[in-house]
Amino acid sequence: MQLVSIETGNPKGKPLVLLHGWGADSTFLMPIAKMFADRNIMAIDFPGYGFNYSKISSIRTFEDTASCLLESIPKDSDVLAWSLSSLYAIRAASMDCFNKIDSIITMCGTPRFPKDPNWPGLPSNIVVKCKRLLTPRRCSRLLKYFTHLQAVEIDKICPDSILLNHLLSHMPEVSYEALYAGIEAMSLIDEREDFKFLKIPTFHLFGAKDRLVPSATSELLLRKKTATSKIFEHSAHVPHITEPILFERSLRQFFCNLYK
Repeated sequence: MQLVSIETGNPKGKPLVLLHGWGADSTFLMPIAKMFADRNIMAIDFPGYGFNYSKISSIRTFEDTASCLLESIPKDSDVLAWSLSSLYAIRAASMDCFNKIDSIITMCGTPRFPKDPNWPGLPSNIVVKCKRLLTPRRCSRLLKYFTHLQAVEIDKICPDSILLNHLLSHMPEVSYEALYAGIEAMSLIDEREDFKFLKIPTFHLFGAKDRLVPSATSELLLRKKTATSKIFEHSAHVPHITEPILFERSLRQFFCNLYK
């Protein structure tokens, strides 16, 4: 089953697939689409989100979603995955026997979210709290709180950000099932082994002030020879908004090195 996507940019350009994170649909990544208007942009909504809200019933497992995502990605694509979607992007690339994915860029993403003795990440008490707070009744309230946190983060770093009001006013349409599946994936899925065996280039973007995905993860990912990274010193979880000029420049440099 293919997923519906927002398509923009240059139809003849090289495909750049954008994948949103938990609690935010593909419209949140439109600033990146505008930066790369020379590319053929596909911003894909996950099942239970946005244009694919009704498709949550056909997705049963993490593997199902990754497989569905891979089916929706065109040949010769670079895939940029924000936050939670990095897990799905890595799994999709590990399943990619047709070589559809040329590279993966993770933005504030990680192959493993919970912390363990050898891995920086979310403390277990935060993971447990997220699972406890999410109920069908609290769904809307939790989404508003999550959106508010993103807006406050931007406002601290960029007080005059024109996206602040948009983030506060735009509430994505997300099903409870999709939100719960996302928290389950964050809690249980470990893609470190799949990541280790990826043969394609990967580029990992982190915010130095990010409390969700520690930038210290960068050091561990760079043990892989095909991996590179960039830490945005004045950003937290949304560097494409807080440091847009440096973000675009860094990503264009990655593409330039990749396809020169």
